[in-house]
Amino acid sequence: MKFQNQGIGRVAMVLALHEIKQTAGLREIEICYNPSNPVAESFYQSFGFHEVGMDDDDEDMLAIIHL
Repeated sequence: MKFQNQGIGRVAMVLALHEIKQTAGLREIEICYNPSNPVAESFYQSFGFHEVGMDDDDEDMLAIIHL
């Protein structure tokens, strides 16, 4: 809790996505998050992730960015 709401996660995500997008031939990026966490949903959507349904275990929401 001490480091929440300081923008650290947002900066980390920007840096991570930048690095991931350098991968040759990459067509999409997938993430999973708890579907009962609206903060996570909003956070990932702000980066362009779109929900596509539940993961294979039917426990977490799967979201992707098409590149």
